[in-house]
Amino acid sequence: MKPIFILALLATIWSCQSPAPTQNKANTGPDAISVRLQSVEQVSAAEPVVATGLLSPRQEVRLSFKVGGVISKLYVREGQTVQKGQLLATLNTTELDAQVAQAGQLFSKAERDWQRTQRLYQDSVATLEQAQNQTTALETSRQTLAMARANQGLSRLYATLSGVVQARPVNEGELVSPGVPVVLVTGTGVSDWVLRVGVADKAWTRLRAGDRADVRLDAFGGELLPAQVVALSQGADPASGLYQADLLIRASRNRLVSGLFGKATIYPAGRQSLVAIPADAIVEGDNEQAFTFVNEGNIARKRQLRVLYVRGNKAFVNLTGNTIAAVITDGSAYLEDGSPIRVVQ
Repeated sequence: MKPIFILALLATIWSCQSPAPTQNKANTGPDAISVRLQSVEQVSAAEPVVATGLLSPRQEVRLSFKVGGVISKLYVREGQTVQKGQLLATLNTTELDAQVAQAGQLFSKAERDWQRTQRLYQDSVATLEQAQNQTTALETSRQTLAMARANQGLSRLYATLSGVVQARPVNEGELVSPGVPVVLVTGTGVSDWVLRVGVADKAWTRLRAGDRADVRLDAFGGELLPAQVVALSQGADPASGLYQADLLIRASRNRLVSGLFGKATIYPAGRQSLVAIPADAIVEGDNEQAFTFVNEGNIARKRQLRVLYVRGNKAFVNLTGNTIAAVITDGSAYLEDGSPIRVVQ
């Protein structure tokens, strides 16, 4: 029995001298990975809408004659700057002048007939019906003369806005029909340019007229131009399936021309509650789904999140599941779910 008693006593002494295993032993051992934590921020923000498009003039007019005729004179050429009210073109008025003269003669005759009928009516020679009919004929001829004079005045084409002649599809001596464009003028002022971009349906529902935007034009080295949403289409483009948004350029140091390519970042006014985390805390992702690591009792735990957008060194996300107070930044590339960690300052 004595050998058994000695073995039992040695076992008791060894168990008393050996440290009891603890949950945090692995975390203080050589296998623990050193990491740093950074607190997350609860913010109220709106996900920007990024889109591309082409620069276009906001104001564009296709000037034409109300009456047809032969073009007598064109006073402008393509690329020329014009001012509002400037004479652009005239028609040959030979036919229009004859129409005015004819209408004037008919009005003079109708006026004489009306005066004669009125005297006869007062002498009870003409009937009331005859007097009324003659009054109607006088007014009709008066309106015919006014219409002929108006058409004569419309034989001269004036610029309705200040800008640049983009196109002049006709030449002197050509016969043009009413309403056929003769001169295309586009506005070129500071506030006369819009970037027309296409956005998806989800982005379109978040945009409103008046939303602020930033525009960069590649032609000018990415110069940042302030802009504002001024119009939103009410239907999708059949070709692209996108909805059009017009962004009014507020100012530019450069001379703008139609057709320049630009990239816009639009900031919707509507905001939502988001979480901002350091961008380097994201370890992997697929499209909008991504993952980060958090500290749970010195054990790294993988958490799923949805990245809405990244601005600077911060990622704005929606968390999947419970909220978190801090994420692992430095050392996250070496972690797996369940890895022991050591938090350092």
